[in-house]
This record gives sequence, structure tokens and C-alpha cells, in this order.
Amino acid sequence: MRMARAMAEKFALAVVLGVIVGLLAIFGLAQQISGDLTGTVMDEKGAVVNEATVEATNTNTGLKLSTTTRGTGEYRITNLPIGLYKVTVTASNFSSTTVDNVAIELNKVNTQNITLKVGGVATTLEVSGVAPQIDTTTAQLQTNYGEIFSGNLGMSGAGNGGAES
Repeated sequence: MRMARAMAEKFALAVVLGVIVGLLAIFGLAQQISGDLTGTVMDEKGAVVNEATVEATNTNTGLKLSTTTRGTGEYRITNLPIGLYKVTVTASNFSSTTVDNVAIELNKVNTQNITLKVGGVATTLEVSGVAPQIDTTTAQLQTNYGEIFSGNLGMSGAGNGGAES
């Protein structure tokens, strides 16, 4: 009877150990090597920026992963290998913005909210016309008046003695 009881205890212990090992494997307690990057992209006034491209580049390996912001301006890049990253955000009509030394840690979520400045819009101002010619050889001021302007001055023509006809 003692032998049967000892065998039953050993069997029960083996079952319990098997269940524990199985649960550890099921719940993924195995070693992971990644973390996540998330955040919101906004403009200088706090409005969200839709369809901005967010690119994370691992500074040691050069690995690049990217995503696009949703209508809420939010982005998420999952399963980034741990390490330091350079995060660059670009969007139409905005200057690109880069954040250096973003640390991705094991099984953690790093939140990086990024503000973009308005830029990238080209404004061209075109001035046309000809500048008046300047005579730099004399100190004399000179203006040319047209025929209509001089007729409106009320001056009589030369040589007629001031008589109006």
C-alpha cells in the first residue's frame, strides 16, 4: 500500500510540473526582444495631422520601420527591436521633424508626441517693371513731363506774350 501511495504522489507531482511548464509556454513568458512606439502628430496649434509618415530608424542596425498617422493623428509601430531610434515625421505642407535617441525598451511602450511646423510651401514674389534711370554724373534733378501734363499747368506758350488765343 505504501508503494502505491508513493507512486501516486510522484505521478501527481509530475502532472503538476507538466501543467506549470505548459502554462508558461502558453502565456508567452518566453524572452521577448521588442517594444512599441506610439504617439500623436500635431501641428503648432494642436490640431492633429492626418496621413503623416512616421519612420523609426535603429541607430545601431539601420533597421527602418514606418507607419502613417490615422485621422486622429495617432501612430503605433509595434515589435521594434530594443535599442535607440531616430524618429522622423514628414507630412505635406509641413517641415519634417526628427527626434533623436528614442529608447525602445523590452516589453514597454514609448510614447513620443511630435509637433510639426508649417513649412514646405513655396511662396514666390515676382516684381516686374523697369527702374528709372539715374544719372550719377551730375547733381541735377530732371523730370520729363508729358504734353497733357504741361498743358494743364496753365502756362502760355513761349513767344506769344501770354496772350490766350
